[in-house]
Amino acid sequence: MKIFWHSAVFFSLTISLVWCDIKDLHGHFDLLSEEALSFHPHGLLSNKSLQGTNLSPEYHQENTVTNDLSMEEEENYEYLDFDKLLREDDYIDIIDSIPEATSYADQGNVLALFRGKTRIQRLNILNAYFGFNLYRSLRDHVNSSDNIFLAPVGISTAMAMVSLGLGGRTQKEVLDVLGFEDFVNASSTYDYMTVHNLFHKLTHRLFRRNFGYTLRSVNDLYVQ
Repeated sequence: MKIFWHSAVFFSLTISLVWCDIKDLHGHFDLLSEEALSFHPHGLLSNKSLQGTNLSPEYHQENTVTNDLSMEEEENYEYLDFDKLLREDDYIDIIDSIPEATSYADQGNVLALFRGKTRIQRLNILNAYFGFNLYRSLRDHVNSSDNIFLAPVGISTAMAMVSLGLGGRTQKEVLDVLGFEDFVNASSTYDYMTVHNLFHKLTHRLFRRNFGYTLRSVNDLYVQ
């Protein structure tokens, strides 16, 4: 009896496999029958306007995000001519007067190095002064066999950017460490924005000069 039952099951499975067929691909996209539409929740598929097969090709073309942009519109866009911009040098090297040293202590001040120098040269003096002070500070905390790699101008530029968002005592301390307090106090025509304008002119000139290599600058600020 068991043998007969197993034979019957095998025979029925064989018959079902024989009648199996591969459904045509277009059959998957045919419209649903009326019976299937009636079982759909809320009857949404019964709305002919919601069936994608009834939508015209123009509808898909107007409501797609893959439309190509017109090249005529791009031609009207004004791009910056960096070659022309970097060739220009509209910065006038201004040499501001510095008051005479009145004491021996004033003669050793960094302001004494400003005499006869342009504004950008004075900024370079401050960056060099800050760089050496930073190196001396780091050297005292490392072994004599260790190497110290630092970019003082990059650090000075980044801290100058940070100072724009500071105020009160914090801003004064940052500017004092960078030497910018001495710069602002060197002339009545200077203020904090003078420092930032000079940084802009300095980086502009660095990119404009042809040193035989390409200079690229990247500014990143991480706040912890």
